[in-house]
Amino acid sequence: MTRIREFLRMDRFRAANIAGKLVEYGFYGLIFFLPISKALIETCAGFILLGFLIRKSISKDLSSFKSDAGIFWLLLIFFVFNAMSLANSGPLLGKGIKTLFCKWLEYFLLFAIAIDHFKRARSIKRFIYVFVFGAALVGLSALSQKFFGFEFFRQRPIAGGIVTGPFENPNSFSPYLVICLCVVIALASWKWPRKALNFSLLGVGLILLVGLLFTFSRAGWLGFVAGSVVMMFLFDKKKLLLSLFAVFVLSLLLFFPFTQRLVYSFRAGWDSERFIIWRESITMIQENPFLGKGLGTYMDHSKKDIASDVGSHYAHNCYLQMWAETGMFTLLTFLLLAGFVLYRGIRISLRSKDDDLGILLGGLTAGLFGFLVASFFDTQLYSLQLSVLFWVMLGVAVALERILLHKQLQE
Repeated sequence: MTRIREFLRMDRFRAANIAGKLVEYGFYGLIFFLPISKALIETCAGFILLGFLIRKSISKDLSSFKSDAGIFWLLLIFFVFNAMSLANSGPLLGKGIKTLFCKWLEYFLLFAIAIDHFKRARSIKRFIYVFVFGAALVGLSALSQKFFGFEFFRQRPIAGGIVTGPFENPNSFSPYLVICLCVVIALASWKWPRKALNFSLLGVGLILLVGLLFTFSRAGWLGFVAGSVVMMFLFDKKKLLLSLFAVFVLSLLLFFPFTQRLVYSFRAGWDSERFIIWRESITMIQENPFLGKGLGTYMDHSKKDIASDVGSHYAHNCYLQMWAETGMFTLLTFLLLAGFVLYRGIRISLRSKDDDLGILLGGLTAGLFGFLVASFFDTQLYSLQLSVLFWVMLGVAVALERILLHKQLQE
């Protein structure tokens, strides 16, 4: 009987170990394939969820969710307010339910599983290395698209000299690059045993920076500026950051197409369509300020409720769209959740300036902040690829904060 129990324990241990590997390699696959294939994102997310359920059914360990209870309570409240908005969906209720459970619930689960899974610095580093390797390949594909006319992941042609990489449009590509750049700059600031690694990461940063410039995405440019400001505040060694930032600013000021793009931002009528959409979004908000029009219904209301020639569209402002669809309390809860994680990340990073993980947390926090700034001008949080990127990276940031807090308590 004793031997049978020992065998069952060993068998369960092996099953839990396999489930853990399923989660870990699922995250590696998800972050690598994120720019390339939506189908592979969903496949990897399925492996992550399956591995997580198997492991938790065996271990029954929920300590990760208890130690950061405040974050998970905010996440639950955010989900509840999204669900409450369905009360205003009317005939679009089915669409709202599908959006809630097939999109937003998936993002929330990936966020929670990332926090639970990445308990060790080694696993976070491996995840980041995979992310940076994938980003380097995506950056090369963007340069290929710019200078040779084709992009080698999705064979997307270049149109009008604007780079999209493997993404559908430049405004989706640029927020991805903002997070990539901030993380790469953080890694390049590490004390590597060989200087060649620092120079290699600097090369990757330059490739990504060129890609960002040629997206001609002003939201992405502004996001990178915002992230750079955060990193200048957090990092002691600023030479690398200042060098890349100087290249970026001088390119905008001295290269005529970039300068022209900036100047047009201030010309009357240049962004008139976007301002029309924002005014229409405010009209929607005024009609249902507390619970919104219903999750996932913005585009449907833009077809029938808005008197303009713009037609069906997103709000081109994630915060206005969130407010219009799901109400004021949902938006406030989201801002509180993201703001708390980023504020804590900045505070912990400042205390861990000499720790490589502290530098990485600073870069990741800066990248997420830049992503949120860029989200004021487009639809990042309503894109599968970019939403998964944001929520997974936010979860990794929380996991890093936990590790560094534990280190600080031990010192």
